[in-house]
Amino acid sequence: MLGKLLKHEMKALAHWFVPLYIGVGIAMVLFGIGWTINLAWDNEIFSTIITMSLLFLFMATLAVISLGTFAIIIIQFYKTMVSDEGYLTHTLPVTVDQLLISKGLAGFIWNVLAIIAMALVILFAIFLTLVTTGAIDSNFWMEFVEMWNSLRAEIKEGIRLALGDITGSLILLGVEFIVLLIISGFSKLYLVYLSMALGQSVKGHKFLWSTIFYICILIGTGMISQIVTTVVMLGYGISTNDAVFESLNYFNFYTHGMMLTSILLSAAYLFGSYFLSRYLLKNRLNLD
Repeated sequence: MLGKLLKHEMKALAHWFVPLYIGVGIAMVLFGIGWTINLAWDNEIFSTIITMSLLFLFMATLAVISLGTFAIIIIQFYKTMVSDEGYLTHTLPVTVDQLLISKGLAGFIWNVLAIIAMALVILFAIFLTLVTTGAIDSNFWMEFVEMWNSLRAEIKEGIRLALGDITGSLILLGVEFIVLLIISGFSKLYLVYLSMALGQSVKGHKFLWSTIFYICILIGTGMISQIVTTVVMLGYGISTNDAVFESLNYFNFYTHGMMLTSILLSAAYLFGSYFLSRYLLKNRLNLD
């Protein structure tokens, strides 16, 4: 049943996201046309206007992808879980856990797709600029490969000096970073779901109350994170103003410790928001 719910949720969100990404594609086509015209038209005033307009279009496209994804996920959860439409959702032969998990997975997947879309938009703008300005020629790719190999060697050496044993420490740091991205991605979603679960328990102006609860949750989790991070740093004997650590090995130990702290905090927010949302939707559901 969970698979069916996830499939249905992905399709429901796709009805919103497909038009969004079609709009993004149109925006990039307009960006390409405008950039080409800008280079062909030798007029300083016109060029300035077009450049500023294209810059605005580029930034607006990234903002639409980011904020649009967030808004769509919120609206979909609100409509199907805590609004009038929620009556139908909660009569389905499924559990609250299955509903929450399917919505969390679908939201996470679409968030990942949004990040990929933003990366593609940025790469498109960079590539278009390089092509139209003549930066890409027959020697470009050879020079790019040489530059990349040189940069990679410098980064590798820098990491080796900073972290010591690159074989074990760097791999562990990479795994920790990926785990943190995944857990924090889910925790941010479920914190939003928790705010709406809290908002639906209030009579009247539920969306407004959900927004207020979300702001309070962000402030609360931010304060907790700051306090815990400060305590951990003091435990390591480091203040936020210290620029140089006692030794490279100490820096290595500290880096993994802070990464683990971030993972545990994100995990605490994830499980806390999930189980609180589950309790409210299961025992304190108010769709009036």
